[in-house]
Amino acid sequence: MKQLALPIRMNASATLDNFIAGRNAQLIHFLQRFLEQQGELQAYLWAHGARGKSHLLQAMCQQAAERKLQASYLPMAELAGFDATMLSGLERLQLLAIDDLQAVVSDPVWAEAIFHLINRCRNAGCRLLLAASVSPQSIPVALPDLASRLVWGPVFHLDPLADDELLAFIFNRARQRGLNLPAEVAHYIVKHLPRDIRYLETLIGLLDEEAMASKRRVTLPLVKLVMQEHRSLLEADISDVS
Repeated sequence: MKQLALPIRMNASATLDNFIAGRNAQLIHFLQRFLEQQGELQAYLWAHGARGKSHLLQAMCQQAAERKLQASYLPMAELAGFDATMLSGLERLQLLAIDDLQAVVSDPVWAEAIFHLINRCRNAGCRLLLAASVSPQSIPVALPDLASRLVWGPVFHLDPLADDELLAFIFNRARQRGLNLPAEVAHYIVKHLPRDIRYLETLIGLLDEEAMASKRRVTLPLVKLVMQEHRSLLEADISDVS
């Protein structure tokens, strides 16, 4: 998988199979076929807060790599400080996944660069996945013509997970880490903590690290201790719109 020489964080464990779809089954079905020869060349995913948009974009890049295709993942919230010329030539990829689009499109330079990139990708046959925290109708683009390009393909809104689906997500992430998560702890997390995917993933990771370091079982007191000691990190995940 082609990656730019930039500080881009990728979740190597992100796949379509370990994404809890819930009411987003139609989107997953679409993405499973997205890299095929025939079909749409572009799609736009959006949702307020962290509902798995970044996971899905990274999962598609992983899928492209497994098929020996060239792909890149661009989290624009992290790259907004770079020069927009970094987008030059990316249409030569087979897949380009642009995350956090809302972080840059209000800037005229970035808006024009993305406008031309979308045009080049369409002409070159590069498949393009776009993700943002708002719908394409509400995103504050500095270039009006860009708005029409954002809806050249289907638009998907990610619905939140129901309680049972969120439980499945939490148990799934704990299982991936080899973490024994008691049911009472999982139910407490669902009922009392933010229903934010990124927050919950970070929390599970911190619980795993603390349980291993202290050789303690995961209990409600341990959850509260981790939340207290890592409050700034967890709150940073809540404030992130991805």
